[in-house]
Amino acid sequence: MGDLMTSLVVILVTAAATAGIFIFLSVRKRGQERELIQAAKERGWMVQKIQQPLVSGYQINGKLAGGSWILVSQREASPTSAGPGSSEIRLSTSWFSDAVRLPGRVVLVGPLPVGGGDSQALLNSSGFLPEIFRRLLGADARWADRLAPVELQFSPLRGRFSALADSADDVDRLMDETASRLLAGFPDRQKPLIKLSESGLEISLRGIQLTSPKDIQAFITLGSALISAWNARS
Repeated sequence: MGDLMTSLVVILVTAAATAGIFIFLSVRKRGQERELIQAAKERGWMVQKIQQPLVSGYQINGKLAGGSWILVSQREASPTSAGPGSSEIRLSTSWFSDAVRLPGRVVLVGPLPVGGGDSQALLNSSGFLPEIFRRLLGADARWADRLAPVELQFSPLRGRFSALADSADDVDRLMDETASRLLAGFPDRQKPLIKLSESGLEISLRGIQLTSPKDIQAFITLGSALISAWNARS
């Protein structure tokens, strides 16, 4: 009898704790959504909630000088069980604008692993970094083999980011001092990937879904600075 009562108590406590966590997460999510909607009104963004069976998040649209942009922050569940060591949930954030394009060429500025050291050394040692970037390039992967490492001029970026491009001049044009300082300000866990190609300009994060107006604004500010840097030397 005593064991039965103990088991019932444990079950009730576990159920109460689970319910409490669920309520807390629901309240926090509603609060984040209210903050985002309010920020959108203040900044002139258009927010569309994504609510599908396996995908949830937000699509945000806005305008800037010379064009428009779209940001998608989402959480995607796998329709099947994940294998050992993998996750059933994929988080991502991406910002895109076709206000600038680079026909026939690609510029890629992406994060190095924390403590990864010098990007040139990694590139010269095993080809490890180009393979990572090749996967991140997506549809532009056909350009990967011809891309060459380019030294970033802004010293705070070195050791944290690496650049690959068809032309070093394209990297220097895109990453002016303002854009470089903004990129250097991102914390290690939120270091984005920047890609400029014939499709347009994209800034993306893998494994992170941005929901706070402050983090989203940082993405948008970086995108605007990159566009301004590129257009300043047209």
